[in-house]
Amino acid sequence: MEEVHEWIDEMKQDTRNAIKELIMAYREQRDINMDGIRDEAVKEVAMKQWEMGQHLFMWGVLHKGWDAIIINDLRGTRRSSTKWLAILCNKIWMITEGMWFHRNEKEHPGKDTNALSEERNREANERIENIYARIPRNLRLLLLVDRILFRQTKGRMQKRKLRYKKRWIRDAERVLDGYDEVGIRVPEARRFREYFMLERRNEGQTGSGT
Repeated sequence: MEEVHEWIDEMKQDTRNAIKELIMAYREQRDINMDGIRDEAVKEVAMKQWEMGQHLFMWGVLHKGWDAIIINDLRGTRRSSTKWLAILCNKIWMITEGMWFHRNEKEHPGKDTNALSEERNREANERIENIYARIPRNLRLLLLVDRILFRQTKGRMQKRKLRYKKRWIRDAERVLDGYDEVGIRVPEARRFREYFMLERRNEGQTGSGT
């Protein structure tokens, strides 16, 4: 959390406080409180971010409104808002990853290193299983940069080292959650997504009967 605080320190006070509140509300599993934010533009973007889903923010899926806020805060510095937001996402990912490990260690106290590593691997493989179940059969429906992320088979991904799997799970869930969010906000995209996911389910049912 300290790294995030240091990174956002150059932003205006309301921007800093809004980002901190989004993170803390997620960590404490409570509703967001924007009462202390006076800038209406910052408050509006933060609320829209919250409405997108807490987990999306913690996996680096940011509302497009942040770009205008950061551009304004960085005015006169020759800094890139896009790069600034990308680094912020990376620092938030590190918090999320730490929370994941802390939760596992808290739920399984007293386990030795090997046993805990095996437990983490099993959980990671379950998440990989769920991710591949969400991917459309025709990867050409995804953007090229996202398509590359899923070029490996599920079995091969589950055999990778835990550190690699953790990074891949983070990126894959962020991408798929982003597509889900587009489907929620854009009716045409939702119908398109429902079509290719139905196609995938039908394919799975056909395969299970052979």
